[in-house]
Amino acid sequence: MKGKVVSCKHQVKDVKTLSECSAEFRPVVGVDGPLVAKIPVVLAEPEVQINVEALIPLPERVLEIKRILKDLKITQCKLVPSGRFVDGLRIYKLFLEGCVRKNIEYATVDSHPRNKFRISGDIKHTTVNVPWHCVVEVPLDPDILVFREPRFFSDRIDFISKSGLSRDPHEVILRNRSDFQEKPFCEIVDAEVVELDIQEDGACWVQGEKTFRKLREKMVIHVAFKILQTQQVNIPRNNG
Repeated sequence: MKGKVVSCKHQVKDVKTLSECSAEFRPVVGVDGPLVAKIPVVLAEPEVQINVEALIPLPERVLEIKRILKDLKITQCKLVPSGRFVDGLRIYKLFLEGCVRKNIEYATVDSHPRNKFRISGDIKHTTVNVPWHCVVEVPLDPDILVFREPRFFSDRIDFISKSGLSRDPHEVILRNRSDFQEKPFCEIVDAEVVELDIQEDGACWVQGEKTFRKLREKMVIHVAFKILQTQQVNIPRNNG
């Protein structure tokens, strides 16, 4: 007996099967030194642990959580000198802010069940951003980081007046100077979020099953990132 022939028509449109193209790879060629390049320099690569607790209200009563997808974002990474030195290293404070974007898929309960022995409902989702922030102490070699505070100063030169060796209050020379450097910035290397979900506001029972309306989350965030600064770097000649 012949099997049923499954037709592929009227399912998708404009389908093409693409063949593989051949390619030749040219050698990567760079400019030999000595030269000066302006490139991002890695200052440090810390790994930070952040502990967060959040209460997330859900839009309706939920029977159970099906899955939670998480993405970590860093919205602020500011490096500020603290003015302290420890073992020859200058201590900086790294101000971090970000959020965990969470897409929560959950099962709902039909408000008018047709069968008292069965629970039915829809699968829905809600997306929330859980904010977090912390301050990290980062010791850095003063020779690695080009981060001089902008200096605004004035040099006042006193002139000799006709009446003798005294300051002339009507003539003052002012000079202002500012040093500009590239701001350090951050790049995420990897991140991991471990969480404990606790169901709250579960006073409603449906056919022996408890539903809830709030989700309390205790999260432990591990994030590793690079602190970089664009600097001018001397590249020596390649000696082979």
